[in-house]
Amino acid sequence: NAAQLQTNFVSTQPSAHYAQLYRKHALTGGHVIMLGAGNEQAAIDALASWRDGMQVGGGITADNAQLWISRGASKVIVTSWLFPGALFSEERLQALERCVGRDRIVVDLSCRRSGDGAWVVAMNRWQTLTDMKVEQGTLDMLARYCSEFLVHAADVEGLCNGIDEDLVAALGRWAPIPVTYAGGASTLDDLELVDRLSNGRVDLTIGSALDIFGGSRIRFDDCVAWNHVKESSTQGPQHATGPSRSRAAAQPRVPKVSKGTDTASSLTQTTAVNVVSHKHVPAFFSQWEMTHTDVLSLVAITLVAVVVRCYGLSTPGSVVFDEVHFGKFAGKYINGTYFYDLHPPLAKMMFALAGKLAGYDGVFDFKSIGLDYAAAGVPYVAMRLMPALLGALTVPASYVVARACGYNVDTAGLASLLVCFENGLITQSRLILLDSPLVFFTVLSLTAWSVFWTKQGSPFSGGWWFWLLATGAMMGCAASCKWVGLFLFPAIGLSTVADLWDKIADLSITPAKWAKHFVARAVGLLVVPLTVYLFWFHVHFTVLYKTGDGKAMMSPEFQAAFVDGLNVSTDRDVFYGSEIRIRSSNAASGYLHSHMHNWQHEKGSGQQQITLYGFADQNNVWVVEPAYNTTIDASNGPVPVGEGDLIRLRHKITEKYLHSHDKKPALSTDDNKFELSGYGFPGFAGDSNDNFRVEILSGDKAMEGSDKTVQSIYTRFRLIHQNLGCAVFNSRKKLPKWAFEQTEVNCMRNCHPRMSTWHVEFARLPEGNSTDADTSKPASVRKARYQPLSMMGKIAEYNRLMANSNAHLTGDHPFAARPHHWPWLRRGTAYWGGLGNVVYQLGNPLVWWASFGAVLLLLGVRTALFLLDKRQINLSLGGQRRKYLSAAGFFTAAWMCHYVPFFLMGRELFIHHYFPALWMAILVLAFTLDLFTARMPSVIRWSVYAAAASATLYAFHTFSYITYARIWTKDACVRTKWLSTWDFDCEHALGGVRSTETPETSVSSVLDPVLPENPDDPNPDDPNPDDLNPDNPKPADPKPAEPPVVSATIVGAKDPKHVYVNPEFVASDSSSSSLESKAEHAEL
Repeated sequence: NAAQLQTNFVSTQPSAHYAQLYRKHALTGGHVIMLGAGNEQAAIDALASWRDGMQVGGGITADNAQLWISRGASKVIVTSWLFPGALFSEERLQALERCVGRDRIVVDLSCRRSGDGAWVVAMNRWQTLTDMKVEQGTLDMLARYCSEFLVHAADVEGLCNGIDEDLVAALGRWAPIPVTYAGGASTLDDLELVDRLSNGRVDLTIGSALDIFGGSRIRFDDCVAWNHVKESSTQGPQHATGPSRSRAAAQPRVPKVSKGTDTASSLTQTTAVNVVSHKHVPAFFSQWEMTHTDVLSLVAITLVAVVVRCYGLSTPGSVVFDEVHFGKFAGKYINGTYFYDLHPPLAKMMFALAGKLAGYDGVFDFKSIGLDYAAAGVPYVAMRLMPALLGALTVPASYVVARACGYNVDTAGLASLLVCFENGLITQSRLILLDSPLVFFTVLSLTAWSVFWTKQGSPFSGGWWFWLLATGAMMGCAASCKWVGLFLFPAIGLSTVADLWDKIADLSITPAKWAKHFVARAVGLLVVPLTVYLFWFHVHFTVLYKTGDGKAMMSPEFQAAFVDGLNVSTDRDVFYGSEIRIRSSNAASGYLHSHMHNWQHEKGSGQQQITLYGFADQNNVWVVEPAYNTTIDASNGPVPVGEGDLIRLRHKITEKYLHSHDKKPALSTDDNKFELSGYGFPGFAGDSNDNFRVEILSGDKAMEGSDKTVQSIYTRFRLIHQNLGCAVFNSRKKLPKWAFEQTEVNCMRNCHPRMSTWHVEFARLPEGNSTDADTSKPASVRKARYQPLSMMGKIAEYNRLMANSNAHLTGDHPFAARPHHWPWLRRGTAYWGGLGNVVYQLGNPLVWWASFGAVLLLLGVRTALFLLDKRQINLSLGGQRRKYLSAAGFFTAAWMCHYVPFFLMGRELFIHHYFPALWMAILVLAFTLDLFTARMPSVIRWSVYAAAASATLYAFHTFSYITYARIWTKDACVRTKWLSTWDFDCEHALGGVRSTETPETSVSSVLDPVLPENPDDPNPDDPNPDDLNPDNPKPADPKPAEPPVVSATIVGAKDPKHVYVNPEFVASDSSSSSLESKAEHAEL
C-alpha cells in the first residue's frame, strides 16, 4: 500500500562517504540505487569514489547503461524498464546485453507472493505485479543475458521482522548464476540462516537494521568481521546440488548494507547498498552455464561438422603426402618395432590404435606416395576417420569457447561455422597426419581453460578443479603430439600470471588463500602436463620393445634396453697393444675410421682419409701404441692406458698412424681446425705429429679406476694432439662423395667437449702381448658391457635427439613456406595428384584474410585505447570494451604465442604449422564481428552474420575441389587461382596433360628432409631416417686390400707375432643385429 510507505532513515553523510567506507574494507559490488529524481550527481560521486567497485541501479535503460559504465559502475541494475506495461520484454533485455555485455548486467527481480503461493515480480515501488513469476524456468532464461540476480522480498523488505525463508530456499535450488537476497534481515544470525537455507548459494543484503543506516540491531563492523571469518574458514562448496547450479558456496555469505531501499519516494539522497559477498572476478570470461538452447545448438553443429570432415574419406585411395611416414609408424607400433621420429609419440599411437581396431596388421610399409591402399587391404578409411572426428570436435568446442567468453548463441554459432568450413583444417583432418590431433588437443586445452574461468566465482569447487586439471591434461596431450603444443604454456601462463597478480590486489583474499591459488595452478598447469607428457612416452617405449629402424640413432645404452638389443661384451681394460674400436660418445655418427683412399680437397695433405663411419667393420680397428720414441715396460704384465698418457693409434688394416698437422680439413678453413690423416709407410718410424694425449673426462662411479685409466664403455676421454693442442673433434658434417659421404672428423682447438668426447666400445688384447699367461686367459679377463638406460633415461635421450633433429631440419622442399607468408595464404602445399583431381593444402582464403585482419585490428584498437586512456579519454566501444579486450585480447595473445616464435626458427617450415594460430584468429574474427554489430538492430546484425556465413560457404565450395580431391576441369582449376602464387597443378584436372597419366607419386613429403637434418646422419641424402641401422645395406665404404701383416712391438712382451684381422673381434656385437654377416667375417 503506497499510502503506508514510510522513510526509515535519511543520512547526513554524502553518498561518497559510503563508497569510501566500502572501499576501505574491500567490500566489492556495493549498490548505488537512485530513487526518484535529482540524485544522479550523488550516484556519480559515489561511483567516482570507487571506480569499478560498485554497481548502479534506478532508471537504467539501454540508452543510458553505457553512460553509467563509463562513469565507473562495475555493473548496471535493471528493473522496471524490462516490464513495459507490466509485461516482460526479452527484446529490451537483449538490447541491454548487446549494449554493455552480459557480465555487466544485474537483473532486479523484486517480488511479492501471490495467492497461489508463487512469487511474482513487482514494479513501481512493488505496487504493480507483472506477468513474470520467479521460478526455475524464469531464472534459467534470464541467466542467458545477465551475470547476477538481485531479489527483493517486497513483503518483508524494510520491516526487520525476519527473512522470507521459503524464497531463500527456493533461490538456492533454482539460481544458475550468483543471486543476492534482500528483505527482512534483522540480526546477525540471519547471515547464517540464509547460508544454511540456500546451501551456500545465496548472498544476503542488510539495510534498515544496520547501524550505519540508523538501525540498532546489527553493527556494520560485526558484519565485516563475520565476512572475513567466513571467508577464511570456507574451503569449498557446501551445496548439495553440485557446481552446475551454484554460484559458489565457498564464498562467505556477507551483508549488503542498505540505506532503506523501501522508503518513500520523497527520498532524494542516493541509496548506497554494499555487497561484500561478490569476490573479485576478473573481466576475462563471465559466468556461464549451458542451457537447453546450447545443447541443441551443439548437437546440430557437431552433426554438420562430422559430415563436412568425413565426406569422401576414401578419396584418394592411395598414400598421400606424409602418410608415407605416419602410416608406416602406425605399423611399427602394431608390431612393437622401434623407430625414430622427430615428433613426440601420442598422435602416432592414436593412428596405430585406430589401425589396430580396424584390422591393420602393420605389414604394409607406406613406402611411397601413390601406393594403392585397396590392393594391399589396408583399412585406411578407418585410420583417416580418427583425425576426421577429432577435427569435427573442434567445431563444437569453438562454440563452447565463445559462450564461455560471454558471447551470445549467434556469435558462438558464427565462430563454429567459420571453423567448420575452413578448407585447410578440413584437408589436414582427413589424412593420416599429426596436425589434426595437435589442433584438437590445442583447442581442447583452451576450451577447458575458458570454462575454468567461468568457475572463478567458486574457487576450489569440484567444477573449478575439474576444468583446471583438464586444461593441464590437454596441454600435456598437445605437447605429446608435436612440440608446437608447447606454445600453449606461454599463452595460458601469461593469463595465469595476470590473474594471480590481480588477486594480490584483492584484499578479500588472504595470503594463505593466494598461496593456495598459486599452488593449484602450478600443479594443474605444470605438474599435470609434464606427467601426461612422460606417461605417453612411457607407453611409447613399452609398446616399442623390439629393436628396429632408428636404433642406430640412439646411444648404445639406449639400444641395450631393447629385448633383442645391443649386447656388447668386451675386455674392460685398455692396455698398450690392445686392439680397440673408438666411438663418438655424444652423437650417433659412429666410429673412428680410415680406409685406403686419400684426401682430395684443395688445401689438404693428400694423405689417407680419417672419417667417422656408422657401422662397425674392420676399418674401425686401431692398435694402441706408445708415443713416438717412447717405450713401455710390460715385463710385469700389460700396461693400462691412463690419464695424461701420450699414445699413438695405428690403423690395423692400413698400418697408418692417426696423424694431424698444419693442413686444413675438407669442410672448414677455420684457423682452429686441422686435418686428421693416416700417415706412414714401411720402414718409417713415424714422428711426433702422431702423438695424442689421453685426457680422461669422467668414469663410471660404479667402476673403480675408470676415471684414472681407460676402461671400455665406462671411461669418457678426449684425444689432444701433442704439438697442435687440438682435440679430435666430430664435426657432424657430411663429406663429399669422394670421401663416400661419411662424417668428417678433424682436430680442433678450443672446442666444446661434447663433440670431442670418445669412448672405447670394444677392446681386445691379443695373445702374446702379455708376460702373464693368466691375464691372457678369457676366464680371467674382466669384462664390460653397456648398462641399459632406465625409462627416464630413454625419455631424456629421445627428447634431446628430437630437439637436435628439429633444430637442424633444413632443406629446400618445394612447398616450404616462411611464417610471414602464412596469414595471407601466399601458397599452399601439394599433397597428391591423380587423374582429374588433386589434393592441395590451401585454406579458405576469406577466413584466413579476415581473421588476420581481425587480429591486426585488435592490436590497433588496444594500442589506441592505451594512448587515449593516458589522455583521460575513456572509450567504451559501445559497452563491449571489457568483453572484447578480455576475450579477443586473450586469443590474440595466444595467436602471437603460436605464431611469432616461428620467426626465430631456422628450420624448414610449412603452412600447416599455422593451424593452431589460425583457429585462435578465427575466434578473434567472430568476436570482432560481434563488437561491430552489438548495438545494431537485430535484423541488421543477423544480416551481417548471414553475409559472413555466405561468403565463407562460397569460398569453401570454390576450393572444395582441392580439399576433397573432387574431379574438375582445367578451366575451373585455372579460375580458382585467385592468387598467382597458388601453384596447384591444373594439368591434373580434366583436359590437362596429366589427367590420363598414372597418379602422381613424386610429390615430396614434408618429412623427406627430416633425416638429412640430423647432423649425425652419415648419409643425409638417404630419405631413410635410420641410415645407421645395421640391418640395412651399408653405405659404400672402400673395400680394403688383403689385410697386411701387422707387427706390434712392446718391450718385455713375448716374441712378436704376426696378427691378422680377427673375425671374432669384428663380430663382437653378440646381438641378433650384428653389423655384418658371418659370411662377411669368414671372407676376412
